Amino acid sequence: MSAGRDRLQIGTYGDVHTTRTSAGTVRALTRYRDWDGEVRKVTATAGNARAAKRALREKLVRRAESSGFGAELSSESTVAELAEAWLEGVRTRSDLADGTKDVYRRELNSLVLPTFKKLRLYEVTVGRVDQFLKRQALVSDAYARHSRSALKRLFDFALRRDAIRSNPVSGTARLAAANDKKPKALSLEELDQVRHAVSVWRTGAGVMGPKPDGQVRDVIEVLLGTSEPPQVRCRSYTGCGSRLRAA
Repeated sequence: MSAGRDRLQIGTYGDVHTTRTSAGTVRALTRYRDWDGEVRKVTATAGNARAAKRALREKLVRRAESSGFGAELSSESTVAELAEAWLEGVRTRSDLADGTKDVYRRELNSLVLPTFKKLRLYEVTVGRVDQFLKRQALVSDAYARHSRSALKRLFDFALRRDAIRSNPVSGTARLAAANDKKPKALSLEELDQVRHAVSVWRTGAGVMGPKPDGQVRDVIEVLLGTSEPPQVRCRSYTGCGSRLRAA
């Protein structure tokens, strides 16, 4: 390549020139930069210049696809195009269960694409994602967390494909975790209501099946007495319910 020529990006070609051959046909020629960085001449021949150029373009498309660059993503790609490429990769992954693939696809289609699908990747900034997640948090914290996870997976993929320089999700503000909310203590009146509800549970006339054996009542009293979450208290016992009386 001469010093005066603009350097081609990989997978792109330069100006197209045409010449007439000795056989009376027209040859279209251009310089194409292959996947290995080498610039090579590519030609196509047809009966006239227009047909030769069309044949050359078709040849270049096939060349790009065979080297993997036809499906490449860039910062100019839309989020919808990114999502299509990512989902295709998800579909072929053997390490993901079908249920997980369905969840990924559903979260992407319902949470992310309605807002972002028409944006180009360079338009998806940290600030734009941060504002989006704050709006999602107004619906619910879980809504925001699932939206963030779906976006993170999608743009991690774009990062691996060299379509972006950094993941815009990584710079957003931390979302409230499920256990960040302060616990609310029950009032004495509410405690009495809980105890009453437990004491009359399945004791009314006409209730089918066995009567309560008191274990639910005992569990409630243990939890009230220790102020521990149910999962913590139950881990203290093998079989939990069957050994609560021994506690």
